[in-house]
Amino acid sequence: MIPEYCVPDLAHTGASGIFLFTLAFTLLLVGAFFVSGHRRAGRAAAAALLLLPLGMTNLPSAEANDNVAQKSCPAGYHYDASRDHAKPAPKPGEVAAPPAAGKTPEASTPETKTPETKTPEATAPEGPALTVATPATVLRGQQLPVTINGVKAGDQVKVYLAVDPSVAVTVKAQQNGALVANLDLAADMLPGTYQVLAHVDDRTASATTQVQRNPQVERQAGADLGPNVKFTVSDRGLDAKDGTKIVNWDIAKATVRAYYGYDKKTHTSDLENSPYAQQMAKLSDKWAAEVAANCKAAVAKGEKPAAVFDSDDTTLYGINFEEAINYAFTPAKQQAYFDGKTATDASGRTYDFTNPEGGPNYMPATPGMIKVVKAAKENGCTIFGLTGRSANQADYSVENLKRAGYVDAAGQPLFTKANYFTNSGKLIQGYGEEAGQPQYDLGKDGLGFCTTRGTKCQTVEYKAGTRQHLMDQGYRIVGSFGDQWSDLQGGRADHTYKLPNPAYYLPDRVFQAKAEPTYTGDHPLAGWEAKNRAEGMAPAQVTYPSVAPDGSSGRAPGVQGDQLPNMDVVKANIRNYYNGGGNRDLKVPTGIADKEASNYIQQMKQITATKGQEVLNSCRAAKAKGLKPAVVFDSDDTTLFTYDMEDYGMSFAFTPALQDAFFFAKAPFEGELKFPAPYQSGSQAQLDGKKVNYLPASPAMVEYVKSVKEAGCQVVGLTGRHEDQAAYSVANLAAAGYVDADGKPLFTADLYFTKPHTFPKYLDSFCAADIAKKGKCSTISFKSGTRAHVENDLGYTIVGNFGDQFSDLKGGFSEAAVKLPNATYYLP
Repeated sequence: MIPEYCVPDLAHTGASGIFLFTLAFTLLLVGAFFVSGHRRAGRAAAAALLLLPLGMTNLPSAEANDNVAQKSCPAGYHYDASRDHAKPAPKPGEVAAPPAAGKTPEASTPETKTPETKTPEATAPEGPALTVATPATVLRGQQLPVTINGVKAGDQVKVYLAVDPSVAVTVKAQQNGALVANLDLAADMLPGTYQVLAHVDDRTASATTQVQRNPQVERQAGADLGPNVKFTVSDRGLDAKDGTKIVNWDIAKATVRAYYGYDKKTHTSDLENSPYAQQMAKLSDKWAAEVAANCKAAVAKGEKPAAVFDSDDTTLYGINFEEAINYAFTPAKQQAYFDGKTATDASGRTYDFTNPEGGPNYMPATPGMIKVVKAAKENGCTIFGLTGRSANQADYSVENLKRAGYVDAAGQPLFTKANYFTNSGKLIQGYGEEAGQPQYDLGKDGLGFCTTRGTKCQTVEYKAGTRQHLMDQGYRIVGSFGDQWSDLQGGRADHTYKLPNPAYYLPDRVFQAKAEPTYTGDHPLAGWEAKNRAEGMAPAQVTYPSVAPDGSSGRAPGVQGDQLPNMDVVKANIRNYYNGGGNRDLKVPTGIADKEASNYIQQMKQITATKGQEVLNSCRAAKAKGLKPAVVFDSDDTTLFTYDMEDYGMSFAFTPALQDAFFFAKAPFEGELKFPAPYQSGSQAQLDGKKVNYLPASPAMVEYVKSVKEAGCQVVGLTGRHEDQAAYSVANLAAAGYVDADGKPLFTADLYFTKPHTFPKYLDSFCAADIAKKGKCSTISFKSGTRAHVENDLGYTIVGNFGDQFSDLKGGFSEAAVKLPNATYYLP
């Protein structure tokens, strides 16, 4: 039972509390009386209000309790002396007052005080210490089992990552000893070494674990990466602004080779069953029938019908020659090939065209065309050859045509010097009456065709003018055959027949689609530019509907040769993109790129400023988490610019031997390539006492790699170059400017990976399947496995991977893959 003198704590307000309550109540009454109109009652209440403080002086106060001995009360109550009717005990030194008359004093109950207890200081719980154990490695996207030892039943254990407390779980211990908590790791979690914490009350313990990528997932990463397969390009490369929209040279070559059935090992073509041979079989059947009918009809009318045939890739098959010169034609190489001799190009590279049997190299007949020529001849047409070859090649050419099978039933040649027109390079054409061919003047004083180049003729001027010359002799040209539009433009033939030729393109640079026509007034070619464009000849833009990266488009069923990428059109686009056409005024040869201004440079800057910036942000974020972030860079055309070597030095026909010769200044690259700005082409230096040629840095990449280092990322090099080139490559990178503010190399030998002669153990699981199947480790497997080694064995977190080839990027083990443009070669 609670004593009367114990009152609830809420009432522990003393006189001031009662006063305030009474004051508030009285004010309420006063207000009510005045509002209701009882002013007298209101005045009375107000008077009472004035007397209230006087009355309050007689109320017990809180201070009064302090003047008497306190008695104990239960929790939530306090002692109130005014309610204690028992006589208080006298204070020490005081004498108790006697009881009032007639009253018996009450028995005094001595106060019982609860002894004060002190809370003992916190001490470490008894039992084993709190410890944490985790697996050494775990795959991201899976659960990380965390074992916590030293817990008691009922403990609430929180387990979390030190750098990311949101990755956490709280588990209640069901018994003393140990428990296991599972942390869910996100599938996109950055790989690296993480500290795992367990917290129980005021105890904390930790362990570390390495989060790794799932190799099964990573090996499939980037599988869908690849180049475009449909292209619309300018025939002269005028709109080559985006490297991804230019057909890659190696892909174009693989496509053309497939079309012609060319075998690069035997250096021969399939002239019977290749897609080209099949297309020509259909065309030649149709054309033979048409030209035979037209020749016969003209004869029936008493006319002199004629059929005109170009030579290269019209009557004579030239793809083996094109392959021998790497699709890089020069008159000198052509003549050396015809003669069976050697030739040297501008870079000093030697081409050996020696015929094993001795003597000239003769070309085979174009599939199906012997049938067409014979059909024309046998049905009354006179046969004429009309070629862009030079006059001094006439004898060789007619001999080649004879050997190729262009003979009549009696074995007599269908082409002779008398009916075979070559380009003299001058206004006066023909060999003269003594050679059985009258000379004719194509200049302004003659037929008037050649008026744009002074004393020389453009292709269309020469060929259209020669057809006019034949017409002036009374011939009616019922058919004109050629593999180039410039063979056929300018009219002067009833019908034109275009042979497919994706190997090269010879447009007439004057007779082109322009806003204003070149030929006007009474010029014999006036009006033909617009007319030929309307007929679809030499379109300014060409579309390649399907260009598979593996070249298989060239052997697709029913493939048409003119729907495939033309090698010269591809080259024109590449050179315009890199601004690699040289500079005649500065005596810079074709194949040397401008190092300051080009569409390629602009695109490189744009990529490093956008996708590159994202990688820099990832560097900083990973560094803030306590990880060891790294960015991986390929070498050739990622950090080092190879264009001059590829075009000028190799004619886009790379071989490891030529690369090695270029790097180590061997023949034909002993001399330094010295060109004025902005065409500087690397430098020559001494390395270990030997002369070497260094490549220049790829545009925008020196500044970018420096910013990667400054953002906290480790710079790692990963190249397909072989290990014998490792020291040279690291030295080249430093010479090209890849050094920090103190001049220290950003690429170092310990983190610059090349293809080794003997693969290390960490590549076994990556390369085994390739080696079993092909006898060597693929680029994708080598680079993917090396990136896995950098992360799993060296402890780095690869946040970015830069490369110019898709094979540099496939196979994962990087947060971001950044593709740099490269139209000069393709390494699947």
